[in-house]
Amino acid sequence: MKKIIYGVGLYQVGTQVSRFVQSNINLAAEKKEERLQETFGKGEWAVITGASEGIGRDYALQLAKAGFNLILVSRTTANLERVASEA
Repeated sequence: MKKIIYGVGLYQVGTQVSRFVQSNINLAAEKKEERLQETFGKGEWAVITGASEGIGRDYALQLAKAGFNLILVSRTTANLERVASEA
C-alpha cells in the first residue's frame, strides 16, 4: 500500500514540476521575443545560414515568431522549404 501512495505522490510532484517548468519556458520565450523587437525593431531582416537543421533552424523559427523578415540559406532545397513552411 505504501508503494502505491508513494507512486501517486511522486506522480503529483512530477506533474507540478513539469507545469512549472513549461510555464517558465513559455514566459522566457515571450520575453525573448519582446527583447528582440526592442533591440532590432519588428520587421527587420536577418540572414540565417545553416537554416535547415540544428541551431540555424531554431534561430529561423524564433526570429520568424518575433516578426523578422528572413533570408534562409541551406545546402538542401527540400529541407530549406520545410523550414520555411514551419516559420
